Amino acid sequence: QHYSWPGNVRELEHIIEGAMNLVGEERTIQMRHLPDYFFTPPPAMPRPLVERPPVISSEDNGDPVSREPIGSIRPPAISALISRSEKIAREEREVICQALAQEKGNVSRAAMQLGISRQLLHYKMKKFTISRKEFK
Repeated sequence: QHYSWPGNVRELEHIIEGAMNLVGEERTIQMRHLPDYFFTPPPAMPRPLVERPPVISSEDNGDPVSREPIGSIRPPAISALISRSEKIAREEREVICQALAQEKGNVSRAAMQLGISRQLLHYKMKKFTISRKEFK
């Protein structure tokens, strides 16, 4: 109720899809399956991401140490996050295909092998456009 839903329905779809990936054998999406940012209030005003030079200070041993000023930690670049999620999706698809190949397209046995429900495997097969007929 307190979340502003800046992405509207598309964001809701992504949150549900992400939660479905975490639910596994359970039948209901729980609060723990939702992303952390969903529960934290948004900042009053977004802070600009400005790269600041490191602060140099000397420690007891006299060696200079580079330290980031408080508040200068930047989130990873969007492209890095996208490439990471694409890599995870490719690996997940590959594992599903391997299980289906070993089980000759039998979804129930492949789901048991993967430790997920048959319904979740069907969901992921649809998501990754995998047909069990390819593995018979």
